[in-house]
Amino acid sequence: MTAILDRCPFFDHPTEVVVAGESVLVRPFQIVVWVGLRVGEVLSSPFPAVVDTGLSLNLSIREEQLLA
Repeated sequence: MTAILDRCPFFDHPTEVVVAGESVLVRPFQIVVWVGLRVGEVLSSPFPAVVDTGLSLNLSIREEQLLA
């Protein structure tokens, strides 16, 4: 996975990513990846997630984020 993260862009200043027509702040040095969730045969639309190398879980998401 390290080789993939080495190719991901990140910036030393705040930037934005547009999700469903809404701008979302990306803080300096955050790496954003696009992911999708599958439940059975249903696949969600892609959405951005911030890579947190200090997180010991695969993915952390609040219910209201998932519903949105």
